[in-house]
Amino acid sequence: MKTSHATVTAALFAGVLGFHSPVSFAALADYGLISGAGALGIATDWTNDTTEVSVIGSGFTSSAQTDFGINQATSGTTTNTLAYAGSLWWDQYTISGGSGTGSASFSAALDGGLTSSGFAGAGVGYVLAVSSTLPTSFDIDFSTLTVSNTSSWLNSQLDAFNTPGGTNVLAYYVDSVSGNSIKAIDQLFAGSFDFTYDTPFYIGAALLTGAGGDSGTANFFNTATFNIGLSSGDTLVVASVPEPGEWAMLLAGLGLIGLRLRARRRPMVG
Repeated sequence: MKTSHATVTAALFAGVLGFHSPVSFAALADYGLISGAGALGIATDWTNDTTEVSVIGSGFTSSAQTDFGINQATSGTTTNTLAYAGSLWWDQYTISGGSGTGSASFSAALDGGLTSSGFAGAGVGYVLAVSSTLPTSFDIDFSTLTVSNTSSWLNSQLDAFNTPGGTNVLAYYVDSVSGNSIKAIDQLFAGSFDFTYDTPFYIGAALLTGAGGDSGTANFFNTATFNIGLSSGDTLVVASVPEPGEWAMLLAGLGLIGLRLRARRRPMVG
């Protein structure tokens, strides 16, 4: 974890509703998912749910998928091209069970690998942050990514996550390889952060991968995970998880759908 990157903030979770254009504060939800994949010169494919995004072209492949607490992204090339993928999630949390301020623990893991051969390069960037405010906007620029600047590009993009304040970077990792190299990555992050009881806050993470040249691979699919731990007696409310009443309404709706389906399947009489 790089504590010097205090400016890497939670705008990574809330402002990437397209990775290209800023979004107004009023338009942002309390939680969300973003996945994007593509290659330079080819339109990026995006999704805002748990659907996997996969873009395959001549000499490259890139895929990304996101769920709450999980980042997945991989990029690979077999010819002189440049592929990239990004995965981002954010969520609103509220902790009850006490008064004033408290402390919660967290753990995160980043596992995967980077390979390159010949004139090639590959890199990965990961950041996990907690913020007291919902960030306003974020603009990521894939057009500045090249085969030779993967590491500096990842740093610059992650450092661009800005918010008015109240942000604590919990985990930060950037790495890359070039030439004839193979590197396995198994990073574990653990620690704690402070919060105020019954006051919402935001946690989110972004994972970026890039690969280019003759043969480069950044494989981090389904490997970046996050967990939060509470003190005894504390309870956690997560915005992306329906309340019990909402679950009941959902199940009731599914029951009505089932009744309609059964009614349609009844044989006609007479």
